[in-house]
Amino acid sequence: MIRLLVLIMVISALYREVRAQTDLQLVWQKYTYPTHISFANFSKDGNYIYCSFGNNIHKMDVKTGEFISTFDNTGMIGVPFSMSISDLGNYIITINSSIVTIWDTKSEKLLKNIHFEKKPGYDGALAVDISPDEKYIIAWVTRWINDNTTSASIIVYDFNNDTTISQIPFNEGTRIVRITHNGKYFVTGSSYKDNYHKWRDKLTLWETGTWKPVSIIENTGESESQGEYNHIKFSYDDKFVGSLTRSPRVVHLFNLETKSLVLTSDISKSAINFEFLPDSSYISFNYDDLQVFSLKDLKFKKKFNYLGWGMTSSPANKNIFIYGADNVSLLNQNTSGIIENKINELLFDISTENGKIIISNKNDYSVNLQIAVTDLLGKIILSDNINEMQPNEKVSLNIILQSGIYICNLLSGNKKYSKKIEILR
Repeated sequence: MIRLLVLIMVISALYREVRAQTDLQLVWQKYTYPTHISFANFSKDGNYIYCSFGNNIHKMDVKTGEFISTFDNTGMIGVPFSMSISDLGNYIITINSSIVTIWDTKSEKLLKNIHFEKKPGYDGALAVDISPDEKYIIAWVTRWINDNTTSASIIVYDFNNDTTISQIPFNEGTRIVRITHNGKYFVTGSSYKDNYHKWRDKLTLWETGTWKPVSIIENTGESESQGEYNHIKFSYDDKFVGSLTRSPRVVHLFNLETKSLVLTSDISKSAINFEFLPDSSYISFNYDDLQVFSLKDLKFKKKFNYLGWGMTSSPANKNIFIYGADNVSLLNQNTSGIIENKINELLFDISTENGKIIISNKNDYSVNLQIAVTDLLGKIILSDNINEMQPNEKVSLNIILQSGIYICNLLSGNKKYSKKIEILR
């Protein structure tokens, strides 16, 4: 009887563990060429995705993946090279031509441009973030002194009243500023030359209110060329901060309480991006796939076949939006193991043989196909059409690819299918 009870308890524990493992289910996937999304953020309620491409912001419906409106960008100068949204969701902030631009999500209009530059084209804002309570922004700003000299500082700015709250001299080249979700701290991702004239990457934690540095979390690299940070993100519970350096392309995960490094991505691969998943329990490293790790035991959990260089997530509905190249995908963080959404699904087998791509129709009906093969940067390598492809028919695409990773996109009517393929020669 005791053995039976123990066995039941063990099976029950294993069952709970299996059900608790995060699964990322594909809700929809779309082929977006020629549109290339540069940045994206979810709305506060998770029902919309604000996407930056061209010189404007476009609003996407999460349910359909279709764009439903475009912001009024009257007064816009240049093209955004960074974008973030406040935790309350009322404002989007971008940097374009070293000008900080505030966008109102309710009116869907450009609200104001903030000019920190003294001599346009020579100085201005290069990094910015907005506080969770929407009371101020923190920007790293360079100021022109003369043609041979500039100074730099961190500026805390009340954008509602157009006043400077604090200005801290900081001459280390900074391309990312991020504020914690609770607003207590912010980090700067900077690069500088040490006494041996080697470039180093530095992650500094600052306290808001006092505007003083608390800790140097990371001070790494000894390179001949400037590295800088590509991404810095906080977990939703602010217990962890992750950083992705440009060279080498490695993700480091730090515990904010202990200020210690707790996880590093595979240094033999080139990391593209990473994201804290909505339940704050997992982090995914994006190489040529998604790899999910638990933040509880810091162990690898699962690998997924989704690809994209841009990622953002929503705690409101546990969705993850992946963009990049010519595809966008919406995933849902499902812990039940049950696939709830399969829409616009096509059944195909895509394989490779001697550098060629082989497509097999696994549907029980004939299809007309539009095909686009792209590299990871979105460059189209091949565009082709197949008419009346019969069930179980195999077609070899008329191209021989070099070694590398590609995306094969298939479109038939309103149905879409994409797959990552790897060519080894």
